[in-house]
Amino acid sequence: MAAQIELPGIPAPEPKELAITPMSLMQMALETGKAEQLQILQEMYFKDKARKAEEEFNLAMNAVQAEIGRVKPNLLNPQTKSRYASYDKLDAELRPIYTRHGFSLSFSEEDSSKPNHVRVICYVSRGGHTRVYRKDMPVVTTGIKGNEMMTPTHATASADSYGKRYLVKDIFNVAIGEDDDDGSNRCAYDFQSLHVDVSRANGIATRPAWRSSPAGAGFPSLSRNGISLKRGQK
Repeated sequence: MAAQIELPGIPAPEPKELAITPMSLMQMALETGKAEQLQILQEMYFKDKARKAEEEFNLAMNAVQAEIGRVKPNLLNPQTKSRYASYDKLDAELRPIYTRHGFSLSFSEEDSSKPNHVRVICYVSRGGHTRVYRKDMPVVTTGIKGNEMMTPTHATASADSYGKRYLVKDIFNVAIGEDDDDGSNRCAYDFQSLHVDVSRANGIATRPAWRSSPAGAGFPSLSRNGISLKRGQK
């Protein structure tokens, strides 16, 4: 049985009424001419509506993150020799999932408090709730050797693109890396399950312990003083 809420000057509802909502109380305030209570009731109504929208937002975000898998990198950074997923790749992987759960993303920019930076903003909305995420990105026109690489316009566009990519990764807690083989067999080269004892006296690597895995090619080997240790070697 729903609890009754009483406000000064507003008669209690009939016992047959099953639920009392801020909207029903607002209607009673109007009917009884108690306009001074209307603002209080409006605040109650909108706070309750905002709370429910935020709860639904969080539940939907949890569902999205449970559905998102690891995203494979598709580009190589020639300077750092590291692989990463482009914004286009992230968008292609994530947009079908988060839109299916009712989310929409929009981006903007604002002045950054840091010099030579651009602040990229992402508005993540679902229903009546919007959460704002921000990231400051440096506008860099020179390379690691100090030579000019791009104009300020191109550097700003690059910072904007990087900011969007990092924001999307952070918002949905996306991991970038090689995924498993269609969810059936784990990659055989697993650093967490590789244990190599190296003798400081003679510099010879001893037997590694590999996780069992199907046979395959393309895995790196370890070598020390001319001794090569490959996957599966005893």
